Amino acid sequence: KDATNDEYELEFKFYPLNYQELVTKFAFTRGLFMMLFSYIGVGTVIVALIYWVVLRLTTSLENPPHLRFSGYLWLTFPPALGGLLLGLIPISLVTAASFYLVKGYTFDTTKSD
Repeated sequence: KDATNDEYELEFKFYPLNYQELVTKFAFTRGLFMMLFSYIGVGTVIVALIYWVVLRLTTSLENPPHLRFSGYLWLTFPPALGGLLLGLIPISLVTAASFYLVKGYTFDTTKSD
């Protein structure tokens, strides 16, 4: 190191970490991430419920409509499930084909000399 040299260039590089780098850098367990994910999800549902209650209590309608959760669930769940399954078909086929191409020897039982 040269203490008399005052010419230098300071450089920062910012980039997001992927999941594996986060676990390695911060040494959090998978359970902690799952717990954090669950708490954030439950918190979001609680905030939405509080928002619905406040709107329900402060509405100017004489007979406000009831919350029809089961009807909403039966209306939205089947198309979402169908779309999920239709989307999984090509992904599963490509993943299986890629696995077979890369590790095809695990399925081959014939011996060649």
